[in-house]
Amino acid sequence: STRKDMEGLRNSMYNSWVKDIQEKGYLDWLVYGECRADNAYGGNPGTGELMAIEANKQDGENKNVDRDWDWYLGQVSKCNNIICNIDRILAADNTMTQKEHDQWLAEAYCWRSWNLFQMSQLWGDIPLVNTIPPAITADNIEEVYGEYFPARAPIADVYAQIISDLEFATKHAPEVDSANKFLFTKAFAHGMLARVYAEKTARNWSKVAEHCAAVEAMGYKLVDD
Repeated sequence: STRKDMEGLRNSMYNSWVKDIQEKGYLDWLVYGECRADNAYGGNPGTGELMAIEANKQDGENKNVDRDWDWYLGQVSKCNNIICNIDRILAADNTMTQKEHDQWLAEAYCWRSWNLFQMSQLWGDIPLVNTIPPAITADNIEEVYGEYFPARAPIADVYAQIISDLEFATKHAPEVDSANKFLFTKAFAHGMLARVYAEKTARNWSKVAEHCAAVEAMGYKLVDD
């Protein structure tokens, strides 16, 4: 209910992924792509979950899928705690500045977009969770059930939201800070947009070039080799 609360949510969003992103946000995502592309294979009977993914026979009982699905949507939920409350807190607490509001919202948009993009690459159509569901009771279960168990949205709708959120972030996210590479900056937003526009769902090569040029203008370059 206060600016201090919101700052805590913003910092918590950054801290929440440090422990698990190596496995759930990177290594699993990499291995899934490699085994489905026939670049890697399950080497022993203990990799049944990966062998099912390799054979395109994954389901909701696959423990790898289950843990990653929950992790990604858990990160989306942390972003939504900011996105769904920050306007109200700006209006209620005059110690929050408009610049803080815009920056913290942009950072939440960046991280939510990254998670939705990763999920869409793994599973295609995914739920777009943009609300914080109210407490569920016997009286309102039919009304709020869809918020607790949302249907998948078409991937085109997912990309449209990602693009809209990241465009806001290109204007309001923090500037690049060479002393803190963990910030979701304007360069991060431009880099994500370049990746999104390279996918066939939203393919636009001129947009890819535009956002790559924006990243380069902020001091980044490709490695020499």
